[in-house]
Amino acid sequence: MTIAATLVFAACKKDNKTSPNNINNNGGNNNGGNTVSNKVKTITYSSSMTYSLSYNAGLLSKVESSGSTSNYIWNTEALTITDVDSTGTILATSSCPRNSAGYVVSVSFSGVSNYYTESYTYDSENRITQVTQGSSTMNYSWSGGNLVSVVNLSGSGTIAYSYTYEYLSDKDNRDMGLKYLPNGNAYFPFGNGYSSVNLVKSIKYSGLSYPTKYTYQKDGNGRVIQETATSYYMNGSVLDSTMNVTEYTYY
Repeated sequence: MTIAATLVFAACKKDNKTSPNNINNNGGNNNGGNTVSNKVKTITYSSSMTYSLSYNAGLLSKVESSGSTSNYIWNTEALTITDVDSTGTILATSSCPRNSAGYVVSVSFSGVSNYYTESYTYDSENRITQVTQGSSTMNYSWSGGNLVSVVNLSGSGTIAYSYTYEYLSDKDNRDMGLKYLPNGNAYFPFGNGYSSVNLVKSIKYSGLSYPTKYTYQKDGNGRVIQETATSYYMNGSVLDSTMNVTEYTYY
């Protein structure tokens, strides 16, 4: 399975909207000798799967893991994502037109055995407000710079399921070059809070009784180096939990 099409609702988000003139190709900031960068270099999930991220002019250009690579090729009119295996064989291609502000407005995914499209709607602040795929629609609501709810509507207009978000006061400074992407879905990885300003505290799925709660560890520069997501469930009459740990390194 390909990188760009399998990382659904992963653990992080957002581009810090740094000017491309202040970013070198491997993600470092060129700010008057300040060598601290918020550009994420690697993401490791539960000590098993590691993804390496590369950048060009501040935007995500490549994601590598376990012998497969997703290449992000940007031009003014569109973004093209090509997934290849270790031999260079193309596994899938995603064609993503951009609007006049540069944001991706749709994606057409063509894989080995499937093909489908999604379309995206943004508000005046370029925040995602709706994702449509076939008869299914996802509506996004925002408050104070943070995504607060996602509601999935079936073809009949009834609510199929929803997510609600709570946040910490800490700012989320992880930068993965995702400014122009509706990150947080199958095509664009690393999008839990959909470019929210603050770190996610909890996410409540309508189909579960308890929210998933998030805690963080930071380095001396205030960058998140570990995120722990704790999910709760009833094990008989006992409230039990599982933890998924995500670790980050930076350029």
